[in-house]
Amino acid sequence: MKDPKLHKRKYFNFHIYSVLICLFFGGLQFETVQAQETEEGFFIHDSTAFFEQVSSMLKEARKKDANEFLERFEPVWFGGYFTDEIRQKVYVTADKMHEKNMLPFPDFHTYLNTVTTYVTSGQDLELFDVWHKAIDELQKKRSTREFKSYLRFSEKLFTENALHKSLSTYWRTTSSAYKFEYTTEPRIRIDSLDLYCYSRGDSAVIYNTKGVLYPLRNLWEGDGGVVNWHRSGFSESELLAELKTYQIEVNKSYYEADSVEFKNTIYFGDAKLMGNLLEKVEANVRENNAHFPKFDSYDERLQIKNIIPNVDFEGGYRQKGRSFIGSGTSENKAKLTMYRNGKPFMLAFSKAFSIRPEKITAIEAE
Repeated sequence: MKDPKLHKRKYFNFHIYSVLICLFFGGLQFETVQAQETEEGFFIHDSTAFFEQVSSMLKEARKKDANEFLERFEPVWFGGYFTDEIRQKVYVTADKMHEKNMLPFPDFHTYLNTVTTYVTSGQDLELFDVWHKAIDELQKKRSTREFKSYLRFSEKLFTENALHKSLSTYWRTTSSAYKFEYTTEPRIRIDSLDLYCYSRGDSAVIYNTKGVLYPLRNLWEGDGGVVNWHRSGFSESELLAELKTYQIEVNKSYYEADSVEFKNTIYFGDAKLMGNLLEKVEANVRENNAHFPKFDSYDERLQIKNIIPNVDFEGGYRQKGRSFIGSGTSENKAKLTMYRNGKPFMLAFSKAFSIRPEKITAIEAE
């Protein structure tokens, strides 16, 4: 006959072994799940887990800045703005950023803030892939310099319509209708915009233009547009220059354009002069001391009747801010003919006459 105590002991031991086996294999199963969740990379590819990982990472770096960002990021991340496809791109990009030892601030913060701004900006979500293609391609490069530069540019573009922004120079567009393209480098095409430059308290603008921006080179290639002399005290229609093709280094606060068509309705009516335009944003500019925009005519022997009452002009034409500079050379100086009672009574020659509506001055006049 079997001993009942022995039977109970064996049953008890069997039960303990069963529990231990379950815990052991359960632990293996749990570890397997964890491994599956993280096998794609450092970040778990799940919206809640990813958010928690990112939150911890940012808070450990800069708690205050992280909390401010997460207050904006969380309702967007969980608010239906991110499609599954966009989330997957974010996961993969974050993993690659971690592989390259990028920092929570500014790198991860800039990337997450940029994609958040994109999905809430009203931009076509179908074009997200086109914009993000540049991110993907730049991540393949060994150096992270261009990747970080493009992130900073994109953040300013989506938040401020900025083509470039630094402490000294700020170029921005009035249009948010961007077309992203990527061949060997990222570029942004804008088919219609007014282009503004701000620097040192002054501003300049090109109206009704279009063009392509190469952000990694800080280069804008423009096509068409109108510049006026309004900040020099003239009405928008009195003096203006019509641009053809031109280039601007947007990290600078000046540019030059060739073969522009200049109109001065005060002196020339509807006639146009061909020449060169130089535009520059200066500090402490007022109407009476503005030196830009500056236009130089190609024709050095223009004849202008009654440039002011009873005075005719012959020579080259330069519009320098508010002043009209009548220009000449040592061999062929500019000339003023002054009339009295309808007849010439005085001639003046100089390499440069400064002619304003209120006065004429000359350097070394004869």
